[in-house]
Amino acid sequence: MSVHDLCWDDLKLFSTIAQDRTLGAAAASLGISQPTAGRRLAVLQKKMGVPLVQRVGRGYALTEDGRNVLKYVDEMSKQAGILEKSYGCGPQAVAGSVRIVAPDWFISHVVIDRLFNKKSPQEFKDLELSSDISQGEIDSCQTTILIRHEPFEEVHVLQKGLVSVRYGVYASQSFAVEGKNSIFESGEMPVIGMTFEHSAPTCFGLAREFLPENPISLRFDTTEMQALACGRGLGLCILPKIVAEKMNLLHVDEILIPNQKLWIGYHRDLKNLKRLRNVVDSVSSIVSRSVL
Repeated sequence: MSVHDLCWDDLKLFSTIAQDRTLGAAAASLGISQPTAGRRLAVLQKKMGVPLVQRVGRGYALTEDGRNVLKYVDEMSKQAGILEKSYGCGPQAVAGSVRIVAPDWFISHVVIDRLFNKKSPQEFKDLELSSDISQGEIDSCQTTILIRHEPFEEVHVLQKGLVSVRYGVYASQSFAVEGKNSIFESGEMPVIGMTFEHSAPTCFGLAREFLPENPISLRFDTTEMQALACGRGLGLCILPKIVAEKMNLLHVDEILIPNQKLWIGYHRDLKNLKRLRNVVDSVSSIVSRSVL
């Protein structure tokens, strides 16, 4: 048997039978009749020269050869999906969302305020925005663009430095009204932090490095809520300058925090996907040669 003798539709049928366990269910999933599915399965097994399934009750179970063949079929299906996404040659390339996973403040103050101020969301067809870092896995089956403070170590990720972000320690304007000249005059002022699920290692590290003696009193899952609590005088907060200035917070200039770089990354197998590249290039262009 030559590989050219195999039909992808028959292999897809076999994979569907392995999943649905019955010939009727597999035929319905693929929109073909059960007799047609039965004939195609018989042809495939004849070409392979070994039985791939065996009858068990009213359904099918894979033979040992069937389990081995299924591994190759699943890998072929995965690679076909990558090809469709990368070169726009299938329905996934048209219908799939491009997802940006980034810090909540970046989505609010950069993507929404700046990117959509220059371009209409319709230009990106189907764009999904998320600050949920649990969705931040980069694999070849998901058109995900991940923006974060830590560089990527995974070899399958294409990355570049996106922009430097100015961070600082901020307090409520009432801090100045009270006439204190230094945060150290007010004792161990509490720090407003992020919940562990949403806190990037960089943010947690900054708090521990620059405010090591200050206890963390409150935690929130968004930077905006951190800033709001800070403005109400509930504690000190380490924030991006772009967020703090819009909330009219007081910069505690006796503590200087170095700029923190943001990195952007996506799976290297999707580098030729035009819709993904369009989003990456658009985001890069609005922050290029600048410091946030």
